[in-house]
Order: sequence, then structure tokens, then C-alpha cells
Amino acid sequence: MCGADGVPGVVLDPFMDTGTTALAAEKHGRDWIGIELNPKYAAMAEERLRAERAKRQPWQAA
Repeated sequence: MCGADGVPGVVLDPFMDTGTTALAAEKHGRDWIGIELNPKYAAMAEERLRAERAKRQPWQAA
């Protein structure tokens, strides 16, 4: 990290695929919106996000 001040905003990923951009946004404390038309990729993204969130907050895993 360079230490520069960040600009608040929302990360938009119009082609979400498996959620890599969403994972990076969450890692850096940013809100995000992801759009994915393929239900298989949407399910993969949901699972990746769920798994990563469980690593950070295991007491909230569902």
C-alpha cells in the first residue's frame, strides 16, 4: 500500500464471474456491486465469498 488517501465509492463489477473483484473489494473495506448472468458462476462467487468471510469471522459462518 502506498499510504495515499482513498476515495470513497462503490466497486462495480458488471461481469462478476467467480467474484475475484468482490473479494478484493471486501479485503480493502470497500462496498461492491456484482452482476453475473450465468447462475453457475454466480453460485461459485457466492461460495467463494462465503468461504472467505468465514475465514475472517468464523463465529458468523452459516
